[in-house]
Amino acid sequence: MKQPNPLTAIFTVFLAIALVIASAGVSAVAQSESAVADWSMLQHDAAGTGYNPSANGPTGEVGPRWVVHTDGPASNIQPSVVNGTLYVGSGKYSGGGRGVLFAIDTESGAVDWRSDLGDSVHTTAAVGDGRVIVVVRDEVNEREFVDDEFSLVAVDADSGEELWRTPLSGEDAQWVDVQSGVVLAEDHVYLSIFEARGNPEDSGSAVLAFDVVDGNQVWRHDTTTSSFSIPAVANDSVYATISPNTGEGPWSVVSLNVTGGTVRWTTEFANEYRGVPPLPAGDRVYVPGPQLAALDAANGSVVRTYNASVYPNSRPALAEGTLYYAAGFGESLTALDLDTGDTRWTTGVTGYEITASPTVGSRHVYVGTVGGTVEAFDRETGDAVWTVTLDDRFGLDTSPVVVEDTVYVGPAPFHVYALAEGGTASPGGAVGGFIDWLAANPPLNGLFIGLLAALFTGLLGGLALYGVIRGLHYSDAPPRILATKLFRRPYDQITSGQTLAAHLLASIGILLAFSIVGILVTALGALIAINVGGLLSFASTGAGVFVVLIVLVGSWAVVSYRWLPANEAHLDRGLATARREWALVHVLYGLVLLVFPIVYFLLFLIVFQPF
Repeated sequence: MKQPNPLTAIFTVFLAIALVIASAGVSAVAQSESAVADWSMLQHDAAGTGYNPSANGPTGEVGPRWVVHTDGPASNIQPSVVNGTLYVGSGKYSGGGRGVLFAIDTESGAVDWRSDLGDSVHTTAAVGDGRVIVVVRDEVNEREFVDDEFSLVAVDADSGEELWRTPLSGEDAQWVDVQSGVVLAEDHVYLSIFEARGNPEDSGSAVLAFDVVDGNQVWRHDTTTSSFSIPAVANDSVYATISPNTGEGPWSVVSLNVTGGTVRWTTEFANEYRGVPPLPAGDRVYVPGPQLAALDAANGSVVRTYNASVYPNSRPALAEGTLYYAAGFGESLTALDLDTGDTRWTTGVTGYEITASPTVGSRHVYVGTVGGTVEAFDRETGDAVWTVTLDDRFGLDTSPVVVEDTVYVGPAPFHVYALAEGGTASPGGAVGGFIDWLAANPPLNGLFIGLLAALFTGLLGGLALYGVIRGLHYSDAPPRILATKLFRRPYDQITSGQTLAAHLLASIGILLAFSIVGILVTALGALIAINVGGLLSFASTGAGVFVVLIVLVGSWAVVSYRWLPANEAHLDRGLATARREWALVHVLYGLVLLVFPIVYFLLFLIVFQPF
């Protein structure tokens, strides 16, 4: 037998090893590129830059490609988007709802899974290593005044199955609050909590690190009489601002060692605290305040200050040497060149006030506003590119997220939106689109609700009055006479069903006339009040009531002095008796009309949900 060449065997082994290394390298690069292209946690990354360099975002005619309803509102959290799946939580509200974590297919808007985790989902999800990690507010019994309790929870990214749950409540704390950001860096999860103990002097705060695999606490750094902000992680450090619980006195920025939580440095500030976390970038840490400060990441010394006043509670975003932040009282967006210190541009927003952090893609800057708008601006010039109004009743208190060619927003407050070019979807589909169209046209929505209220009140009121007529053995001649006109049949061939149908149509007609008169009188009264004065407006309302009375009296007069005499031969009782009976029926119609405004108001609340 021929012996194998040893050199050939060695070459084969080295070739196999090289292929394995190359394969692992390609896989690592692909995973790294995917992580950058996705939006895996609050403000995109562990440093909180709010910048996705791989996302072009939509241009042109932008609208919702899909809309998904969530169980309840959740404030100050963003969706997270990883590998084609959007993860977002919902909260509990006074009308119901639960703390549910949703996984939504970004292409179709289909819900892949939903996981009921507790009373409310409290933070933006941090996604990595096949896990979705959030803080949830555990269910409490409010009638027994049980204090709030929170837990850090990890679920499987593919199935939503709960993997582990770690309680966050302090043993001796009266109540605990958790900042709305969870940061995932390497194999640790970082967050900050506040623990109340009777009075501000005894209360404290802590930054905590947990193992991402099992949820066990790795380290904890405490401070007394102060509160930590959401942490930011970079340069093997965890950065956070520390503010006094009393709201008075100096505040500081701390750098903690990422492995053990020990203090590397602390820098104190005496000016007004703005409640905004620090933003590390390279060898600098930027600290928003009345003046923006740049610290040396190695020792915390102040390297530079900028004449830039960041709007409180709105984290800035940082992209390629430019800081984007809400300025003034949130009414404008500013781009600051960090190298020169010059303002590149400032632009106003149409939605009155920026409510959360700006989001930056490769071409545009995006903001959400209290006016319920999502607005896109050119990164280089600040020119407005597009504006989409999503919810002008509640406004938006969350930052948009941009991944590839789509901007995701939500909860806002009961829906998650995917904004893309050519999108036309609405909450509730075609019905929701029709309602949105009505909401944007006040005269038409008043008429529409009036028609609904007339139909609803007319049917129920008509049925009730027909029951009164039958119960009191009143004459049914008037609706029977109307039925002869509607169905073109002789009086003695009209069935009881046709009589009832004619009666209900007459009821709806009366209510419809009342609705139209009410809308016209209301519009006239508002016009008079604006141009003349309130007294004449009140007089116009009285005139409207008088007109309605004329309609009721006129209807009774037609029935009593035209229809009944013309069909007296068919009556089973005297003409005078029938007239008296139907005079009472019309009085009862007046009572039904009193219910109409209440029905109108309730239907308006149900259809348009203004609150």
